[in-house]
Amino acid sequence: LLDSVGCLHFVVHIRVNCASARSCVALTMSALGNLLRSVGRTIDKTGISIQGKLAYIERLVPNTTSITVKKASPATAQAAFIAPNSNIAGNTTVGDSASVWFNATVRGDRGPVTIGEGSSIGDRSTVSDSTIGSGVTVGPNVSINGAKVGDNVLIGANTLVGSGVKIGARSIVEPGSVLPEGTAVPAGQVFAGNPAVSVRAVTDTEVQAIQELTAAGIEKAQAYAFEADKSFGDLLDDEAEKLWQQNFASDHWRDAEYGRVESRQGNVYNRRAASQ
Repeated sequence: LLDSVGCLHFVVHIRVNCASARSCVALTMSALGNLLRSVGRTIDKTGISIQGKLAYIERLVPNTTSITVKKASPATAQAAFIAPNSNIAGNTTVGDSASVWFNATVRGDRGPVTIGEGSSIGDRSTVSDSTIGSGVTVGPNVSINGAKVGDNVLIGANTLVGSGVKIGARSIVEPGSVLPEGTAVPAGQVFAGNPAVSVRAVTDTEVQAIQELTAAGIEKAQAYAFEADKSFGDLLDDEAEKLWQQNFASDHWRDAEYGRVESRQGNVYNRRAASQ
């Protein structure tokens, strides 16, 4: 028993020493890397000073997804997904589980913009100086300027919403509609046309469909955010897994195809034997 305890103590001691050694190596390499990078920056600055006005300085393009305007910065921490190529500027608040999609622009530079919980701003759409309620789906290529939109509203693609427009809750604006300045859309109405007018009341089925569309949009936004937040290492792991799956599928297909070839050869042999 004492021998066993002694062996166990020896193994633990070796593992601790190995872990300590690895930690020391990692710290040493980190310090060496910092030193080399510092030397590189010093050499670069020296070269620039020697070249003077002829020096070419490469600059990184700043991130324009979130832009501070007049000391007002967008609040997007609670959003489900903010597309990397969207632009959100100034006094803008994007609510919990809300999303702003590709090439969309949200401008809070002339007045505050609020996007409610679970709402989505579609591709290439523009929202400025407006209040968007909760559960609102704004389709692609929509322009909303200085308007107030209630909860659970669906605004179709290519719609223009002018300044001072008020859209009541549970309403639908059909694609391609134009809501001129000062238009009031009562709650629960379907508006369409240019200029848009009321065509009928929203049905209970459509209200439920709007809610389901909001839920689906949140789920899609979360899936996009998961992929967009991946690091370079995660992308490399995904690529390695994809290659492994392709190779596995290729081997599986080859084995299956080889079996079919053998089967066909066997059938030919049997037919020949039967004919003899």
